[in-house]
Amino acid sequence: MIGKFVLNVTRIIPDSDALKKKKVLVKRKATKIDKKLAVYKFESFEDFCDFSNLLHNSTNNIIIKKVKKAILYSYNNSYYLVLNNILADLSLIKSFCALIAEFSSYISNSDLFEKKLNEYGKIIIKNNAIETCCKYFS
Repeated sequence: MIGKFVLNVTRIIPDSDALKKKKVLVKRKATKIDKKLAVYKFESFEDFCDFSNLLHNSTNNIIIKKVKKAILYSYNNSYYLVLNNILADLSLIKSFCALIAEFSSYISNSDLFEKKLNEYGKIIIKNNAIETCCKYFS
C-alpha cells in the first residue's frame, strides 16, 4: 500500500501514587511582538494593490496611519513591502497579519533581506506605500 499508514495511539494510566508525588508546573509563554521590521513578498503589483485597497476599505484601516514608513521594492520579478517601526496594538497587528497573509508571504530574516533589497532592489514607492497605492491605484 503506497501512501497509506496506520497510527496506533495508546495511553498508559499511571499509578495514583506517582501522580501525587509529581507536580506539574505550567508556564505560559507570553506573546510579545518586538519586531520593528517586517518584509512581505507579493507575487505581483496587482496583489499589492488588491491588499492595499482591501486594507483601506476595511474597518481596521487605522493600521495604515500607524505604518508610515512602508517602502515597496521590486526585486527578481516580485514586489516586497518593507514595514519599519511597527507601532500598534496587538489586536491591530493580528488583524493586519491576517489580511496580508492572504496576498503575500512573510520573509524570515527581515533585517538581512532588507539590506539586500537596499542594495539590489528598485524602490517603487518610497514613503507610505500602502496609502500611496490606495490614492493612485484604487
